[in-house]
Amino acid sequence: MRQALFGVSAAGYRLEGGFNGPGEPANQWAPWERAGKVPVATVQGAGVWADPDRVIDLASCAGAAALALSVEWARVEPAPGRLDWTAADRYVSIFDAAAARGVTPIGVLHDVATPGWLGEEFWLTPGSPDRFAEHVARIVSRIGPACRHWVTLRQPNVVALAGWVDGRHPPRRIGALSDAWAVVDNLLTAHVLAYAAIHDCQPDAEVLLGLRASSSYDWHRLMVDLLCAPSLGVDRLEVDEWVDVRRARHDEVVVPRDLGELAGRRFAAATAPFGGADPITRGRLRRPSPRRALDVAYGFAADRRRVATGSNGSQAAARTHPLDALLVVWLPPHAQAAPLPGLRAVAPWEVRPDPEAFAAWCREQAHATPGLPLWVEDGFATRRGSPRADGWDRQSYLRAQVAVADASPVAGYLYFALEGGGDPTWPDADFGLVRAAGERAAAGEHAAADAAFYRRLIDERHAGSDSAADPA
Repeated sequence: MRQALFGVSAAGYRLEGGFNGPGEPANQWAPWERAGKVPVATVQGAGVWADPDRVIDLASCAGAAALALSVEWARVEPAPGRLDWTAADRYVSIFDAAAARGVTPIGVLHDVATPGWLGEEFWLTPGSPDRFAEHVARIVSRIGPACRHWVTLRQPNVVALAGWVDGRHPPRRIGALSDAWAVVDNLLTAHVLAYAAIHDCQPDAEVLLGLRASSSYDWHRLMVDLLCAPSLGVDRLEVDEWVDVRRARHDEVVVPRDLGELAGRRFAAATAPFGGADPITRGRLRRPSPRRALDVAYGFAADRRRVATGSNGSQAAARTHPLDALLVVWLPPHAQAAPLPGLRAVAPWEVRPDPEAFAAWCREQAHATPGLPLWVEDGFATRRGSPRADGWDRQSYLRAQVAVADASPVAGYLYFALEGGGDPTWPDADFGLVRAAGERAAAGEHAAADAAFYRRLIDERHAGSDSAADPA
């Protein structure tokens, strides 16, 4: 019986800590923090950077077999061209310490934060993918021996949406849809170039792209489809017609919950630069957008086919898409519908859990990209100090979601986050398994009750798997 790998995530500059203060590396959130647009980042406990052993102990006590951690660009390159190899080597020691405790490290190379010196509109500049790939090549060549699993970009669709459509992130643009799609193109291109750079340094690496789940095809599955189209046999000139078919199937399977969600999907489909003429707008809202991501994806596939062709001309099996696995950062997809510009985003503690939708989503993603391993990063938010209005708590949520993950085509499940919040725009959100410094589980383990509960769930899954394998 297949057994999903269960772990936790402490990725992100807020969970790592040690940014944007005096003498600390600065990312693009620093001016917002100084101006009071978002609260100054604080982390529960000392944070990953200041006290990694404590964090690794917490992960181990929670039963985690894997731990996702950031490798923050602003820390290893605090000024243009000035590389801090001492910081890079500290990441190596953190990853080595996790592995020594039996916890597999997963390195996240970008998660909504870039060095402040790159500017708030870095991902809109034409050379950003190449600049990111150069950075990744340098970092992986230094850190690679300590880590084999990498996430190039975590939530790149959120970077585009929150920065250029609904204004929740820097550069706080609202309704700049053409720019948002140019950002998407740069981010997908950056992933492909980074994927190649990682495998050049580390051929046996597993490289993932981490997208936030959205019920809108155009703001999630379209991006996966663009990267996988060559390996799915889609001719480069027929991509738009194929996208129309994929979008129609998605809308058939993932049914909108209400008129607001339907309107968001229709708006996204009408303004996306891929697909044929929308039957309602007849394409009037579509604008040309860069397609470098398609160029590099098809170029990557062609290069892989050439390499895989033997001297006798026979075609060997080759991975022709730049993804070893897909990481989905999950919230119920109706909560992540494409926003209409200017509308209030749904607070994470207002999102009602939907385990059935989670199961259906996993099945449909496996159907859409056969053979591509699926990882899920999943979290449950409360408003700090307040119970949820819907009656759910973290333990009931964990029980439901872990059961779904174990029964679904999911290779790995990471709970976000090990402790604290982690979202710069929702400082009151509490996602943590470990929520209070004084709360400890029995037997002196350094884990809160929810973390101990997560471990029990994992142990139950393993015990059930062993019983199924050996009924005697």
